[in-house]
Amino acid sequence: MNTLSPAVPCDGGAQTILAALEAQLAALDGMGAHIAAAHVDTAIQQLRRDLCDRQESDRND
Repeated sequence: MNTLSPAVPCDGGAQTILAALEAQLAALDGMGAHIAAAHVDTAIQQLRRDLCDRQESDRND
């Protein structure tokens, strides 16, 4: 499993990953693959939370 490195800029790589996940979510929803879509949606939500936490941490440093 690939994870985001702390060195990946928030505004670059993470946004590209979010866009890809959101496109995948739409495709899965369109196919009626609701269980798979739920997993992708969870990944999107977790990535957004991680980005918010990281941005908050960067502001406090």
